[in-house]
Amino acid sequence: MSGARAKGLFNVEYLTVLTLFMLFSTYFTFRMMEQKPAYIREINAEIFRSESYRLSEMLVNDAGEPADWQTLVGTGGEGSIERIGLSNESANVTNFVSEVKLSKMKDLCAASYANAKRLVGGGHDFSIVRIGVSGVPETICSPGAVGDVKASITRLVAFSGGDYGKIILQMW
Repeated sequence: MSGARAKGLFNVEYLTVLTLFMLFSTYFTFRMMEQKPAYIREINAEIFRSESYRLSEMLVNDAGEPADWQTLVGTGGEGSIERIGLSNESANVTNFVSEVKLSKMKDLCAASYANAKRLVGGGHDFSIVRIGVSGVPETICSPGAVGDVKASITRLVAFSGGDYGKIILQMW
């Protein structure tokens, strides 16, 4: 009879293992909950970095659609511009930016940042700054107040006027 009673009882080893399992499970759960906000924050930061790189690549190495979109700015033909690109369409050179397109983009952005944002294709607010050899920054496009910058991409470029420097794209 004592053997039958012993089968139905919890022994000390079982309780110890069960307690250790529950403690480990609780510790592991709380550690995972601690890591989740940092993980989500890094995912969002990576989304901003990839979007800003894509946008900078498109601006610097694409002529836009149509390729001579700068001729339409100021003539009332802005509605037929599908995409802005700053690459010099007459040369097939990487990171070769047209001074005329920079100037026209500045005019377009000054007239309507919302329209420029739509034509660039960015879903987030951005600013574009040109820095030539002189080191003096020139804002090409910005909504005015710059928010909390989530990503910043600096591209080394040659300008069609013979100068070289940087195009800085910031996104928030």
